[in-house]
Amino acid sequence: MAIEKDKPLPEHTKPKYDECLAKIFLEELFPREFYDLIISDKPDLQNEQLDIGVEVVSSVNPKHREAENLYSKLPEQDDIGKKKIEKQIKKCGAKIDGILSGLSGNDNFNRILCTLKLKMEKLKKYKSFREQYLFIFSDIFANSEMRKSALWEMLNICSNESYKFNRVYVLVPNAIYVFNLTNNTTLEREINSEMQYDISLRAREMVEQGEKEYHTVF
Repeated sequence: MAIEKDKPLPEHTKPKYDECLAKIFLEELFPREFYDLIISDKPDLQNEQLDIGVEVVSSVNPKHREAENLYSKLPEQDDIGKKKIEKQIKKCGAKIDGILSGLSGNDNFNRILCTLKLKMEKLKKYKSFREQYLFIFSDIFANSEMRKSALWEMLNICSNESYKFNRVYVLVPNAIYVFNLTNNTTLEREINSEMQYDISLRAREMVEQGEKEYHTVF
């Protein structure tokens, strides 16, 4: 299926947009640790030479994501369509005031910790790598104390488990949080808006190219 320029991406694509985003962010921010990641399945990103596997998942509030998806469809709508979408966005707890607003990030790690537990249960069915990582998209706003507390919660979840993640990467607006569950450390790395925007465009290009190649073959 051809993807039209400047139109929202379809919901189901090969490759997935989130997986492309995660690949580029990891390779750009941590080039010594990540390169030539292949988009695959179980886990989503792999490099056999580095013996690394990365599972990619979103823990963003579904209502937030729905509002963002609706907002991305506005440019292609007529006046009637725009009014309909605006009503749907309001039901998600957001509004349009020139830009999409009213969406606030959550202020605790509960959703992320639940995501970690769920993925831990599935990990034993995945291809095994020496280093297993989890990459989570989130809308949380966390200070250093919150991250330290979350680190210990993650370590507690992983204790006594045979199959566990060595690190958890949490991508939030303008930053990425890294939880090293081997060294018991956590850090925050800021990401400027320009870089975030550039990577989003590159991820879209990857999806468009992947879709084109996939449908050429099939």
